Amino acid sequence: MEKTKYAVIFDMDGIIFDSESLYVDCWKEAGLEYGLHDIVEMSHRLIGVNDELSRSLFEEFYHGEVEFEPCRKRVSELFHERSEQ
Repeated sequence: MEKTKYAVIFDMDGIIFDSESLYVDCWKEAGLEYGLHDIVEMSHRLIGVNDELSRSLFEEFYHGEVEFEPCRKRVSELFHERSEQ
């Protein structure tokens, strides 16, 4: 019996798909929709961190004046729309 071989590729540095740039672009668009200042700086802080830390960093950066969840949800929608193209 022949064994089946499988391979998994983890693209952690953007060689196959540059998700970080797309992520920042989505935050820029969402930031415009929500009137957020310095969104590019903020989005770079959120790369590679979990939702709990993202929320904390976002709320600290905007001093609790902007709700995180609606913004995060919009970014997620934009990201999925663009990554499926």
